[in-house]
Amino acid sequence: MRLFLSSMRSLFLLVVLLATTASAQAQGTLAGKIVDEFGDGLIGVNVLVTGTTQGTITDIDGNYRVDGLRAGSYNIQISYIGFETKLFTGIEIANNQTTTLNTDLKEAVLSTDDEVVVIGDRPLVDVEGAQSQVAISREQIEAAPVRGVEGVVANQAGVVRDPTGLYIRGGRADETGFIVDGVSAKDPLSGTGFGLDLGSNSFSEVEVTTGGVGADVGDVTSGVVSVQTQDGGDTFAGSFAHKRDDFGFNSGASSNFREEIYEASLGGPIIPGKLRFFTSGQAQFNDGFTRQVSTPDQLESSLGFSDFWMPRAANRWSGLGKLTYDVRPGLKLQASFQKSLQVNQNTRSLQVTGNDAVIAPGFQYNFALQFTRLRADANGRDWRPDVIDSELDPESLPNYPATIFRAGDGLPPDPNALFILPGPGFINNGGIATRWHDHFAEELTLRGSYTLFSADRNVRTQLGFEHKQNDYQWIDVVRPWIGAPIITAGGDTTQSNRLGQSSDVWRVKPQRGALFTSGQIRYRGLIANVGLRFEYWAPGEYVDELVDNPDAPILDTIRESYKSGTTKILGRRYKHRLLPKLRVSFPIRENQVMFFNYGHSTRTPHPTFVYTGLDPFFQDRSFFADLGNPDLDPEVDISYELGLKYQITSNDVLSVTAFWRDKFDFITVEDVVIRDASGRESVRAFRVNGDFARVRGLEASYLKRIGKGFQGQISGSFSRATGLSSTNNDALQDFLARGNIDNTVETPLAWDRPIDLKAFVIFSRNEETPLFGIPGLNNYRAYLSTTFRSGQRYTPVEFLGNAVNPVTGERDWRPIYETDQDPEDRYSKVGAPWWWFDLTLSRTISVAKTNVLLTMEVTNLFNQSNAVIVNPVTGKAYPELDADADLIALRGDSDYDVVNGVRDLRYEDPRTSGLPPLNPARFLPQRHILLGLSFRF
Repeated sequence: MRLFLSSMRSLFLLVVLLATTASAQAQGTLAGKIVDEFGDGLIGVNVLVTGTTQGTITDIDGNYRVDGLRAGSYNIQISYIGFETKLFTGIEIANNQTTTLNTDLKEAVLSTDDEVVVIGDRPLVDVEGAQSQVAISREQIEAAPVRGVEGVVANQAGVVRDPTGLYIRGGRADETGFIVDGVSAKDPLSGTGFGLDLGSNSFSEVEVTTGGVGADVGDVTSGVVSVQTQDGGDTFAGSFAHKRDDFGFNSGASSNFREEIYEASLGGPIIPGKLRFFTSGQAQFNDGFTRQVSTPDQLESSLGFSDFWMPRAANRWSGLGKLTYDVRPGLKLQASFQKSLQVNQNTRSLQVTGNDAVIAPGFQYNFALQFTRLRADANGRDWRPDVIDSELDPESLPNYPATIFRAGDGLPPDPNALFILPGPGFINNGGIATRWHDHFAEELTLRGSYTLFSADRNVRTQLGFEHKQNDYQWIDVVRPWIGAPIITAGGDTTQSNRLGQSSDVWRVKPQRGALFTSGQIRYRGLIANVGLRFEYWAPGEYVDELVDNPDAPILDTIRESYKSGTTKILGRRYKHRLLPKLRVSFPIRENQVMFFNYGHSTRTPHPTFVYTGLDPFFQDRSFFADLGNPDLDPEVDISYELGLKYQITSNDVLSVTAFWRDKFDFITVEDVVIRDASGRESVRAFRVNGDFARVRGLEASYLKRIGKGFQGQISGSFSRATGLSSTNNDALQDFLARGNIDNTVETPLAWDRPIDLKAFVIFSRNEETPLFGIPGLNNYRAYLSTTFRSGQRYTPVEFLGNAVNPVTGERDWRPIYETDQDPEDRYSKVGAPWWWFDLTLSRTISVAKTNVLLTMEVTNLFNQSNAVIVNPVTGKAYPELDADADLIALRGDSDYDVVNGVRDLRYEDPRTSGLPPLNPARFLPQRHILLGLSFRF
């Protein structure tokens, strides 16, 4: 709290300083006339000087006049009910002079704040907006070396991206909302966030909101990423692009990930002036920076596709089809179909609910010997085969032939016995997976809103609703072959009566939705927006019936609480919550606007936390099995934000923001005792609303534009994210390790990155005349960005001494480090910082009526090593090792020490266990170079 109050005080002093630096000076005037399409003056047109308290309306002849403006550059908004809204940018006001601005307005049947015709350069930011929000244009998307939505968003202030996902202002990766063309695209069953994977050639604009989320958006407790896809135009236009990193001569280069990208788009009119279409598609294939080259028999898909569809370790297909029908001016109807398919080796594709380690790359290092044929149906095997006649469980197998353990003199330490070194620690069972999945999620959304403006457009009221019908199926069986007939040593078969080592089977049809309203009032430059969101949700018939079923393993207290805390409507039980929202902005002087926002948001529990293990027939009999809680409440976020936006000129904008977020009702685990269907008592892991977290921080950004050839931004943030747990299973790990749950200490969260600095510049020249007369310096664009960020958090270790030498008996063998068990030290250390640069160069060449675009994209330009998996002994990644490195010579070098449980390659003996610390995914991707060629017409 002290940090937050200090931040508020500093921001207030900055505001006062800026406000008092202006001395009394001469003033200028803005005047002009507003007419309709026929040249007739319009009376009552609203003329606003944005970012100030000043404005006026036109008289009976359409004339207006605004006096008392300080010299400077302003944006002028002109609006009128029934007509289009225009925004004139970069209007210069001089002392003791009158600047004339005349314009005409075209009629529009409907108009909203979003439908604005910009005259001049696009504003760098909405200086009056009471949100931390940035819109990324199509041009910026094309300039950066990005492949999808997450890559576009990652360059914005307050956003951290690592191999595990996007983290916005200290929130978990799955707390972010993803919206495509106004509809949620978040995968309700996955912890990876974005459920729809669109290629970057589909985007028209991407809007990122990190603070001040409106009442019209729900199921979000962090930020919102809103994607607007492209529409077809009134003329036919299309493109085809191909990028690759394998040029034939660089097959062995570390920058060659065997990546290929194909993109195509086509749009145009179907009925000129009425009906338009747009289609796009993208295919991307690569073997990744780990360079584990795939072969056709190693990657299979339960969808039945041939090798053509999945030639690499990671394969992604996406497509978009969209129709736009212009009913009349201001009113249009749109229909779109979007589809994406991924088949890959990334374990995070199957990660759900954040139960796994938060910071863990998806590369399957433990399958490195065989490169697993990972797929959701256990590699094509039946989930319950007729008989089991081979070893199916992954295990570490000794190398063949076995390696004899020898002493320093090269002889076995015991002449009467031979000891062999264990296997390398990798899984080597033919690539058989141990988990069988059958998941699907369907979501139907009905959504509508109505916006009403006052005559002077200074008051706006919005009413809306949203209703979602869901259908989820979840079948998750671990070691599914347990229930199958097993061949005994004598050739007979025996059969167990269990579905698997553990299992979870259910299909549910929950409902949720909201009624929302917001009102905006503008008065003398102050803009206040007050909103309310009434959310409701129903777990569905599945839960309602089981709550009334005495055989269901549901605690009596939960049954009573569920019935008393729900409202029965049309045969279903609903819960509800009211969420207030407030956003205010007001100018403290010309082009300097202070803003404040406050809001409540919620996120519904993951379905597995609600439904797991409730069915009395499908019972999981494994130790400490999960048990769902149908009475769970959503997780809640209460956010505060205070900021300043200073439009120094129309080409210079400074923003400073302080933010605070309280998160409570986080879902955690406690142990409960229930009676199963057989009457036996068993201990279960039960989900409850019990944890909390806090995020507080400061952000600042400066944007600069020089003409049409340069645009740049530098931004930075300092923040702290602390809480009782980093995952929903932290308390479960405590129980398994110590037999009790004592999760009461607030510590840094695993993804907390105190310092995050970003900068980018774009140089471009879209003219036939070369810059400085140098051939080739025309029709080009260059993009350079850099990111410096605090490293991964980790829990420190304690040195306990050296292990006993298996030959001499002396304590001079492997150094032993154990993880610090003090709860206050959890994630208390920050690893080595990350720093990298990205570069994109492109040049357009006109050939006949077609534009040919040549591109070169280089990510991690200087090939910097950034640790994703931190060795807690050193705070850095385990060093790179040459294939012929002398491991014995490295004994005593603390840079190569590792924590207990990880294989120490310098001290191999028969007691050795665990995986070696050489996971190639312990670093972010090395330098990667892509060359591209595209055609546009």
